[in-house]
Amino acid sequence: MSPESFVERVVRLEEQMTELQGLPARVGELTSQISQLRGEMRGEFLAVRGEMASGFAAVRTEMAEGLAAVRTEMAEGLTAVRAEMAEGLTAVRAEMADGLAGVRSEIAAVRTEMAEGLAAGRNETVRGLAAVRAEMADHVAALRVEIRAGDEETRQQMRVLHEDLVARIGLLQEGLTRSSARRAKRPKS
Repeated sequence: MSPESFVERVVRLEEQMTELQGLPARVGELTSQISQLRGEMRGEFLAVRGEMASGFAAVRTEMAEGLAAVRTEMAEGLTAVRAEMAEGLTAVRAEMADGLAGVRSEIAAVRTEMAEGLAAGRNETVRGLAAVRAEMADHVAALRVEIRAGDEETRQQMRVLHEDLVARIGLLQEGLTRSSARRAKRPKS
C-alpha cells in the first residue's frame, strides 16, 4: 500500500468523524421537539375529552326530556285507542252474533259436500294406490333380477382378478427364489 493512499484514507476518516461529532446535538434537538409535541398533544387530547364529556351530557339531557315527552304522548294515545277498541269490539260482537247463524248453516252444507268429496277421493286414492303398488312390485322384481345378474358378473370378474393375482404372486415368488439361489452360489470375495 502506498503512503499517499493511506494519508488520503486518514483524511477521509477525519472528515467523517467531524460530521459525526454534530450528531449528538441533532439528537438532543430532536428529543426536545418530541417532548414539546407530546406536551401539546396531551393538552389537545384533554381538551377534546372535556368537549366530548360536555357534549354527551347535553345529549343525555335532551334524550331524557324527549323520552319523557314521548311517554306522555304514548300514554294519551293508548287511552284513546283503548276507548276506540272497546267501541269497535262491541259493534263487531253484535255483527258476529248476527252472522254466526248464517255461517253455521253454510258450514253444515260445506261439511256435507266435504264428506261426499272425501268419500269419492278415498275411493280414487285406494284404486290409485293399488295400481301404484302393482307397478312398484313389477319394478322391484325387475330390479332384483338386474341386481342378481350384476352380482354374478361382479363375482366372475373378481374370480378372474383373484386368479391373475395368485399367478403373479407365484411368478414373483419364483423370481425371488431364483435370485436367492444365484446369490448363494456366487463365491464370496
